[in-house]
Amino acid sequence: DLLKTPTRAGRAGVVIQAYANPPTAFSSHTISNNRFYNVGSSVAGGTIGVIDVGYSGVSDAVISGNRLYSSWGRGIQAKADSKNLVIANNEIYGLDKFTSDAADRGGQIVVNGSVNGLAGENVTIIGNLMRDSLMNGLTVYGAEEATPTLFSTNYQIIGNKIIRATNYAFRAEYLDGATISGNQIDAGGTLSAYLMLNMKGGIVFANNSVGSSQTGLPCVGVTDSADALFVINGNYLEDCATYGVNLDTIYTSLITNNLIKNATSGSVTVTNETSAGSTANNLVK
Repeated sequence: DLLKTPTRAGRAGVVIQAYANPPTAFSSHTISNNRFYNVGSSVAGGTIGVIDVGYSGVSDAVISGNRLYSSWGRGIQAKADSKNLVIANNEIYGLDKFTSDAADRGGQIVVNGSVNGLAGENVTIIGNLMRDSLMNGLTVYGAEEATPTLFSTNYQIIGNKIIRATNYAFRAEYLDGATISGNQIDAGGTLSAYLMLNMKGGIVFANNSVGSSQTGLPCVGVTDSADALFVINGNYLEDCATYGVNLDTIYTSLITNNLIKNATSGSVTVTNETSAGSTANNLVK
């Protein structure tokens, strides 16, 4: 049925689903080198990804080399309490949505909030292509859905490319320690290219590039992260609707060696920083 015309009440392509606390060992699985056309489900009662790994988290799963075309709801979806999960070298072209899907949760690759009170760790999202999403490109929500008090740890988000996302090109929340490096956004999200909220620990944001942000938001925006140390180094940010980098309510920051071009309101702004940081050796044009 992979060639069926999609509907909002359609079906997933591959589902690995087991409710357990903690996730059971059999959830380990490899999903690779598949093609999915017009698959997915997005209804008011819940959204299922084309590749959907878990009502609860999975352990040691690998999702790689898949191609998704004209999907509904979510492209690849996992739960935030996953451990040792790798999502690598997938290509996702097009994503439609149901109108009730919240802007902060949908996307072509989604790691969504857990349901069993556990945090995740060691998640790698690397080398994926996301193109033409009517929601977000990449969404990472590392907390429990009902009471977001847990933070997932050690996320590696590296070398992904996002082309045209209607909401946020990249949105992350509730991560404790993450490396976001070498990603490329072309014609970024109409809300913001990169948005990070409720982060803590060491967050390395390095060697990323942004083609644009729109509708009055910065290329890189951070809020509500009073326990986070942000290292923002070596990024290329161009055509930002307000600031290149806008940090609000963080612990401290080191902002160095970035190239920022044509930011409407200014290159860098930092407010409500607990410990004095440093902004140095940036090039602004």
